[in-house]
Amino acid sequence: MWRDELQAWTLATHSRSLSELLYLKRYEGHPDLWFLLLWPVSRLSTDAVLIQIVHTGLALATASLLVFCSPFRFWEKALLLFGYYLLFEYGTISRNYQIGVLLAFGIAAIWPLATKRPLLLGVGLALLFQTNAFGMLVGLGIGAGWLLRLLKDRKLLTLNALLAMSLAVVGLVRAWLATKTPPDGSFNTAWNWQWRFDNLVDSLKTIYEGFFPLPVFQVNFWNTNWLAGTMAPVLIALCCLVAICWFFRKEPVSLVIFLIPALLIIAFTFSRYHGSLRHNGHYMIALIVSYWVYRANGAAPQTGMSWLFGVLLVVQSVAGLYAAYMDGRYAFSMARPLVTYLKRTYPGTVAVAGSYNHLMTPVAGYLQRDVYTLSTNRWGSYVQWKADDWNEARLSEPDSVLFTRYLAFNRKYPNSLLVMAYHPFSHPDVREGTRYQLHTDEGTYQFKCVKAFAPAIVPDENYYIYQRER
Repeated sequence: MWRDELQAWTLATHSRSLSELLYLKRYEGHPDLWFLLLWPVSRLSTDAVLIQIVHTGLALATASLLVFCSPFRFWEKALLLFGYYLLFEYGTISRNYQIGVLLAFGIAAIWPLATKRPLLLGVGLALLFQTNAFGMLVGLGIGAGWLLRLLKDRKLLTLNALLAMSLAVVGLVRAWLATKTPPDGSFNTAWNWQWRFDNLVDSLKTIYEGFFPLPVFQVNFWNTNWLAGTMAPVLIALCCLVAICWFFRKEPVSLVIFLIPALLIIAFTFSRYHGSLRHNGHYMIALIVSYWVYRANGAAPQTGMSWLFGVLLVVQSVAGLYAAYMDGRYAFSMARPLVTYLKRTYPGTVAVAGSYNHLMTPVAGYLQRDVYTLSTNRWGSYVQWKADDWNEARLSEPDSVLFTRYLAFNRKYPNSLLVMAYHPFSHPDVREGTRYQLHTDEGTYQFKCVKAFAPAIVPDENYYIYQRER
């Protein structure tokens, strides 16, 4: 697991109460549901494998809904299950996106009861809003399609429907409040609606990335795209968007379920955050749900839509199987191999120091104890995304500053170990035997890399153990 997976887990394991957990996660920018799910499990053990067990259960539940409840054909179900998103991005990486997919598919599965049992959909939407920001956007599309269905069936003003809509609105408001970070938050806090053509181009490219997650075929494949840097993704994205809207033109409910999340994600990426594949994949989730609803109504698959859907599934299954292969061949993060080595080689009392604080999160998670981060000069196991704990200035501190801080730390903790984490683009030549000389007022020190843990799929989660020599 990488840092974002273990960040949520260490927040849960370090919280003495549920209220403390909700307080600590206020800088995360995520609603509460994933943390509420992890909280009781974290009372059983601090072993990080528990988060993967919980996540696997959610993934299996999602697969079961798809296999047993969806109206798709056998080959479509098979390709969906082996597609990039369900197999790897949401199915393997243990984060809060999987629970959003599960709830979206659950709502699609009970869609025939949309007017007969509106409370079921109201509760489902309220929970979907609590998953993540992009789950909220998908939920808004589903909610709009549901309102259209209620209006069409003249059930909009019934008591159960009004109560269900109230539940959904309360869930939406609660989720919105939970995602608002404090004023001193330092990560992606500002909206920017200033017009820039290149920003619009980048936003439209997210549609292509969501539909065609074909990576560059290399070790660091994750969040790469083989057509990045060209204008082709924009043209393909617009063609797909227009084609899907054309196919759903006579099915306004399905059209709304897809189009509203798509437009909202474009607006979000334009004004706030361009995101990664885990975010852009929600274009595909919205399409699956809208097509599920379309087919559940008894409509025969249109030839054009069926072909487009099939092409998307084939491409995504290629990407999914490649990601699974690479994840089996290489470590996603080198944190666990590092910790396994530390536990086997050094006494359990050794004090571990390293940098940077967000890159040391998975190390602390697998060690199940705090580490000292040289970028902040403090002990910890997780990051709070605020100005005095994580900012761009801390990420650009030179090696000499970090090594100097370690000298002071080593004087206080003689039985200590230095673990450095680098992005390979900034330190492309670090390997076992690499030496760094530090000149100080008290003399010259040499830091030698005695053990390297690389390469990892996540490029900045390679770890290097250094030994200090006078």
